[in-house]
Amino acid sequence: MEKHTYAKLVKQLAELDGEIERVRRVERSGVIAEIRAQMREYGIKPSELVGRKRGRSPAPARYLNPDTGQTWTGRGPRPQWLDGKNSKEFLIVRPEPQRGDAEEK
Repeated sequence: MEKHTYAKLVKQLAELDGEIERVRRVERSGVIAEIRAQMREYGIKPSELVGRKRGRSPAPARYLNPDTGQTWTGRGPRPQWLDGKNSKEFLIVRPEPQRGDAEEK
């Protein structure tokens, strides 16, 4: 049995790392081609494969300036057009869905 020295093993490891990287590069292009083909076959969009963005989702406008049409979600700094005014007067009123409507159909 051949006696392995530390230096020989380190050299073999470096050679194997190089071979692994070379084979990975060769196989990678084939894997990408397979994935693209399956995406086309199943109608998968790239955006469906990426995780959702973190953070807050866009909020609907809650306040409306009737003079200018400017809106405010209630998040972030209070807009100047609301300075000195009661924000409740500028609330956007959305009709609430009736509970019985969906059940009766």
